[in-house]
Amino acid sequence: MARNSITSIAIQAKHYINGRKVNYQDIMYLYAGKQLYDCEHSVIITSGKVSDEAKAAASKLDVEILEDWLPKVLNRVNNTISFSKVWEKYILPVAREKIYTISGKENTIVKVTMEDIERISSNGKKSKIDIDIFRRCYHFIIENGSLTKEYINQIYPKRASAFIFVVLAKIPFFEIVNEPRLTLRLIKEKYNL
Repeated sequence: MARNSITSIAIQAKHYINGRKVNYQDIMYLYAGKQLYDCEHSVIITSGKVSDEAKAAASKLDVEILEDWLPKVLNRVNNTISFSKVWEKYILPVAREKIYTISGKENTIVKVTMEDIERISSNGKKSKIDIDIFRRCYHFIIENGSLTKEYINQIYPKRASAFIFVVLAKIPFFEIVNEPRLTLRLIKEKYNL
């Protein structure tokens, strides 16, 4: 809720991805909040879309809708491109692709979600790798400029460092270099720091 000496506004913000839409229930909760807190206006802001049913309800209840809204500081916090946005834009789309490690071993990406990557490794085993290891590696590269495969092995004892390495290389402002060890490096010019 936003309130000043002139007016009060009930506000609900929704950050939806992968086609999820603001629904009728979201509008009803916002309207209930407006009534409960005696607000004069109400607005729902979403980075996604609003269903037709929700738009009809919003129209009847005088709820303002802002669809496809993103702040001007798009995806940057403290001059860092958010991991979630990078994951959505560059990693989610690689589902069902074959990906090859530096040594040429084939992995098939079965499914990518906001929680993990499911893959079939070169030896035919199906496994899931939690998103947290990718997040940790991403932030390490952003903060330090690079990351080695050995570092991944230190923080993630399961046998997946080569796979994690090449998945992160899908991010266009990271590159694989051999200096003298295999390293994933931040390309500052592409990152726009």
